Amino acid sequence: MNKDVTKILIAEHMPTLNKGALELVEGILKSLNALGPTEVSIFSLYPALDRKRYPSRMRLIDICKDLHIERYLRGGTANAELLGSFLSGIQHLFFVSLFRIFGENVLGLMKNALWREYCSSDVLIVCMNEDDCVNGNYLKFSPVYISFLAKTLHKLAIVYANSSTKTTNIVWVWRLKSTRFWKTLARYFLNNMDLVTTRDKSTFELYKSLAGSGIPIYFTGDVGLLLDPAIPSTVKRIMAREGIERNDGLLIGASITRRLLLHSFPEYSESDKRYERGVAEIANVFDRLVTKYRSNIVFIPHSIEFYRNNDDRVVGYDILRKMNNKARFKVISNEFTPQELKGLMGQFDILVGDRIHALISALSMGVPCCALAYRSDRRPHNLVGRDFQQEEWIFEVDTFKADALLKLLINLISSSEEIRRSLPTITKGARRRAMLNGELLKTLLSARTANINSV
Repeated sequence: MNKDVTKILIAEHMPTLNKGALELVEGILKSLNALGPTEVSIFSLYPALDRKRYPSRMRLIDICKDLHIERYLRGGTANAELLGSFLSGIQHLFFVSLFRIFGENVLGLMKNALWREYCSSDVLIVCMNEDDCVNGNYLKFSPVYISFLAKTLHKLAIVYANSSTKTTNIVWVWRLKSTRFWKTLARYFLNNMDLVTTRDKSTFELYKSLAGSGIPIYFTGDVGLLLDPAIPSTVKRIMAREGIERNDGLLIGASITRRLLLHSFPEYSESDKRYERGVAEIANVFDRLVTKYRSNIVFIPHSIEFYRNNDDRVVGYDILRKMNNKARFKVISNEFTPQELKGLMGQFDILVGDRIHALISALSMGVPCCALAYRSDRRPHNLVGRDFQQEEWIFEVDTFKADALLKLLINLISSSEEIRRSLPTITKGARRRAMLNGELLKTLLSARTANINSV
């Protein structure tokens, strides 16, 4: 291991057009400052897009090119993604087999940057964010086979500030509900880890129940809130550019996803009808806020992933079309950095939405929030409700009633001054837990160096 520079590979793609994902990357880098000098690499599906948006210090690994699966992962169907994932797994296992025979001489046969990066890295971050520790994210089952690769190469493998996307140990594995199968793979994965940090208590308890007693598992915090906001002069220029003005009414932020609205009104069997009804109800609530408080409402798109049908601007414009007070509803259509969006959200009186890292950014700026949620997604309850002590202000859309949401928002506005006074202390504790991720990794690296030197 290089004593001067620690080389870290983040073995997952984080889409930079999703500003919450990019916020996490920025937060990871900040937490890694505890290690001293580092070199950080990360998987990328779209390097031409990502290179413009990632911090310049990060090295991008074009996994589609290196694994020869461009046609499967870049804009492919679900079945194509599964095939690409299968081909990726086969190549990883082939590399492991050759490495066991030839050692690092295998790089003479498999020359792509991905394999060199595996061999030269000190630490592999195998699972983070809300990635499932079995299914992974873009490359299905990648946490399992990459953890196997890490052990073969004698690399440190860690889970970093992760929260499981499920609250139980039942997940869908290639459309087969297989509790025993998932638990077996999850246990194998966790027992291969040198360090596991989780950003919520539910995931901590789940992983503790699955892993062996000797696995170091810690409850830490979400690194996304470590992101620094843009400076006030930059925020002022953004507000002028977007025509956002403060008047004698409230300035309310919104950050709402299509995924949330598809979970509203479950009595409708057709997803389009659920979405349309959800849009109409949200528009109804916003119109009434405009009337009652002379509000201006600013819709923040925290993801503009046009290639995955994950562009929040579409939702914003759909709400705008249903609004009566259209002049009071502004959809941000330009792209801004996570730092700029965080600084802008700091200007709001309240924020309402379901984008988790928009909520975390706003709360860390002292802005009271109403977190919209649906029952199968526990992140709002864990990361906003528990971590920021805001459980009272979570609204589940599975039983959506405009009157009920409006009442909650009125109560939030009435309590906003008290909430603002409490948030700095809460945020300080949350930041301390987030920084613990890097400190724990530093302790692990120091212990490994000491063991090597003692041999």
